[in-house]
Amino acid sequence: MTREGAGEVIAWTAICLLCVATVARYADRGGPYLQPARTVLEHAGPEPHPLQDALVVVPEARALIPRGASVAVVRARAGQALDDGNYLTAVDLLPHHRVLPAFAADRGRAIADLPEYVVALGTPFDHPHYGIVAGFPNGWLYRVQR
Repeated sequence: MTREGAGEVIAWTAICLLCVATVARYADRGGPYLQPARTVLEHAGPEPHPLQDALVVVPEARALIPRGASVAVVRARAGQALDDGNYLTAVDLLPHHRVLPAFAADRGRAIADLPEYVVALGTPFDHPHYGIVAGFPNGWLYRVQR
């Protein structure tokens, strides 16, 4: 075998190995494979990214929230708001609204201090002063009942 022929064999072997590695990586992260991703984080790793729900739900809820309204985006656990990284994501996705951190929707706050709307991600938000406005596949939109 000539030197050029050996180089071709090595190149094709490397190409085949990279193809197998790519297919294995896609299979590990799960489908759908031939559809465009909903967000940039959809296939970022083997586990769903914590901000994935916010990137999907907040734009859907934005259409139902009037401009200038106060909004808190929360991930609820046992009905209580958790303070996580969704605040900064919401600030970017809701430029025409007054976005408040998750603790603004705590149960101990006075009704006058609560945000007008809450977008709950993942699990329902159980708060006595909020009523559900709409449901989405990964979250809910609530409005304060004053």
